[in-house]
Amino acid sequence: VELNNLSYQPNGPRNYYQFDYVVINSKGDTIKHHQPVKKPIMGPSLVEAGGLNILALPQDVYYFTARVTDLTSGKTAIASRKFRVNKPQKKQTAQQQGQLATNAIIADYYGTFTKDQLVEEFNEAKYIATGQEIKIFDNIQNEQGMKKFLTEFWLRRDKAAGIPAGTTRREYLQRVNYANENFRSMGRKGWMTDRGRVYIMYGPPDEYERHSSSMDLEPYIIWRYHSLEGGAEFIFVDQEGFGDYQLVHSTYRKELQNPNWYEMLRKKTSSGGFFNEN
Repeated sequence: VELNNLSYQPNGPRNYYQFDYVVINSKGDTIKHHQPVKKPIMGPSLVEAGGLNILALPQDVYYFTARVTDLTSGKTAIASRKFRVNKPQKKQTAQQQGQLATNAIIADYYGTFTKDQLVEEFNEAKYIATGQEIKIFDNIQNEQGMKKFLTEFWLRRDKAAGIPAGTTRREYLQRVNYANENFRSMGRKGWMTDRGRVYIMYGPPDEYERHSSSMDLEPYIIWRYHSLEGGAEFIFVDQEGFGDYQLVHSTYRKELQNPNWYEMLRKKTSSGGFFNEN
């Protein structure tokens, strides 16, 4: 602050001035008050130098007001300046951004889910879960931990497939719902049956054959998938006659294989042997 026209007497007694300042924020609150200081007048004009650490101030608009009083003449001068403190927000790390995105998806997927519903969804998803994932989930005790695990479980598969977040879960659960509506059997939900599992894992078959019961053969169904190893078949047989079609053979190497599956189609007689009309 520059001070002018002070009562300076080079050959007379030393005169004094008093200096103080105040910093006020946009709400009118006093942020800092420098107590009045008495200083000698060393010339007709002086510079009052000092520092104010504005880095410690929150982002806002401030008013700096300085007051100088010539203690000889009693005259007071006041000067005020406005200044602004801007603090750009810190950029979030990729990890922080990822966590925020995950939290948003958790709320979207599982906002109202109970613990039983979370356990049910993971049980339905076990067909595509690794052994390690099953072990980890089984050791989670609280709902929030289950929600976080399930969200990351689905997102990992979206990322691996290079598809938008949420796609794997949506399509998988659509298959679960279809299985429950169409393959329920013997008091079991559709996703728990053999046909339900195959449908959930591989989708709807490209070809479908239904063979009704005959004099000597049990009813059976054949599903064909053209994209599995160049073409794969799944054979389901209703061995008990109650509509519970069980997988007895598949040409897909990752599934049950039984070269003699056709023998399982033959009906058993009441004595335990196989029916033979000859």
